[in-house]
Amino acid sequence: MGRIGVSYEEFLVVARQLFAQRQTVTVDRVREQLGRGSRTTLLKFLQRWRDEAVSEPEFSLMDLPPQMVSLVEAMWRTAGTQARLALNHEREQLELREQSVKEGEQLKEGQLQALTTQLAVHQQREQALATELVGCKEALARLQVEHQHVMGLAEAKQEALTACQEQIKTLQQKLAQESAEHAKLVIAERERYEIELARWLKQLDEARVLLRKTTDRYEKLEKRLNVETSQANANGAKSEKGQRKPSRPAKRQLEK
Repeated sequence: MGRIGVSYEEFLVVARQLFAQRQTVTVDRVREQLGRGSRTTLLKFLQRWRDEAVSEPEFSLMDLPPQMVSLVEAMWRTAGTQARLALNHEREQLELREQSVKEGEQLKEGQLQALTTQLAVHQQREQALATELVGCKEALARLQVEHQHVMGLAEAKQEALTACQEQIKTLQQKLAQESAEHAKLVIAERERYEIELARWLKQLDEARVLLRKTTDRYEKLEKRLNVETSQANANGAKSEKGQRKPSRPAKRQLEK
């Protein structure tokens, strides 16, 4: 369900419902209401909604004194700008961390591919040595057959046979040595890959923790913005009440 896309219009419906219920609009609450949607997409929609709310406030300050209007507008814009800058900064840090993790994964994939290629080269070399060993054994068999028919050349054939046996022994030792070195190399590369994989998984977990902290920080900034807005509205209402009693339409507008 979490992979099904969510449109901005659907997000607006839920966000306005939460706002009308005087609940703080967060990614988790919107996702809980919709039952789907990725956190990255919902976070972008939330930022867009906040930007639109800052550029087009939903309340009117026409009934406030001029000096209070400029003060409240300045406080509102400052708080919105600070919250937007903080969110953008956190988002950039998260994107940088995700990009670093992706680059690390691509690097590990390249290293794994290089290791696979190297393994194939070693296998080809091992096959070539095995083929060469088979050829030597065949030559040894032929020499043994000729030795039965040519007794006069026994000494020369014996020397050739000894030389071929030494060559076989050398090839066997070489094959055993390369096989042992190849096995050690594979084990070492596998251990190094597992260590690097564990480190990248740890960094991924840290990125997830940072994302949760960023969400919590954004909620705190949002609550602070709401508190400052409420205080500004309350101060404006008290100031106007001291000067004159608001008319019924103005009073309803202030209550909104």
